[in-house]
Amino acid sequence: ASQQPVGGGKGRTADSFPGDSGNELKLLYDITHNSVLNNHDFAEAICDYTEIYNKRAPIQVLGLDCCNMAMAEVLSELQGVAEYAVAAETGLPFQSWLSASVLDKFLKGKHQTARDFAVNAVKDFVGSFSNSAGTYIELSACNLNRFGALETAMKELVNELLPAIDKHENRVAVLKAWQNDVSFVADGLIDLASFCGFLAGSVGPSETAVRKAAAGVQDAVKNVVDWKGIAPNVAGRRIALSTGLSIWFPPWIQFPNVRYFQMKQSKNYLFNGYSSTQFAKVTGWDRFLLKLFALTQQKQQITSQA
Repeated sequence: ASQQPVGGGKGRTADSFPGDSGNELKLLYDITHNSVLNNHDFAEAICDYTEIYNKRAPIQVLGLDCCNMAMAEVLSELQGVAEYAVAAETGLPFQSWLSASVLDKFLKGKHQTARDFAVNAVKDFVGSFSNSAGTYIELSACNLNRFGALETAMKELVNELLPAIDKHENRVAVLKAWQNDVSFVADGLIDLASFCGFLAGSVGPSETAVRKAAAGVQDAVKNVVDWKGIAPNVAGRRIALSTGLSIWFPPWIQFPNVRYFQMKQSKNYLFNGYSSTQFAKVTGWDRFLLKLFALTQQKQQITSQA
């Protein structure tokens, strides 16, 4: 199942959950009670476990086997409950990233740090697909202890983008960066650092603050993603742009005529749910998306009236 950056309180029913027509947008969906756990609830459940069984110490390595879970919004909720998260920007085959060989090495070998275990698991999993020409896999080992610095960098980028997109040419630059980036699902999970690189190259020469903030996000992503693997590692494919961490940026924000399954739920989520995520609260990314959408709508109305 793939994932969307879900916020809100416990006990939400599937009817109020984005993607209520498809379980691919649900995390830990309970069909018996027609309910779901969102990312915040999931983190709270892990926290409860650590308090009872682990003397409140964070889990060392948390493996997220759902598709598309290497999202800034997902990892933001998991800070403090785990040291490392193993997660994928892409879809995943019906096969766990924790292989028998990695587990056997861990049990028989010398003590490994959380980073060693997470990185070795990524290397082993991606390596097993290295000769599979038709299956593209991206898997990351992410250091959650460094995620706060990424949130700070994202907040700085948002603060620079909010006034910058008042200019039409900067909105065009954002659109070009989005188009050039790699997207992992129809609803717009785009690679974060890659987007920032394209954005820095697309804005005008006077937008030095935007370029500086975008570079800051790229550096922060590098610090969070201790290791990423892509299989098969071939040049020329857009997946080669993957840097290990994605962000939610749905296409209908900038493309008013786009149509795809669950777009209605996606819009409802931005206006009624996304702002409650930890990532949106800390960075203001929701404010950027809402303003960009409003400006795009205004431009479309003016054009249609002309």
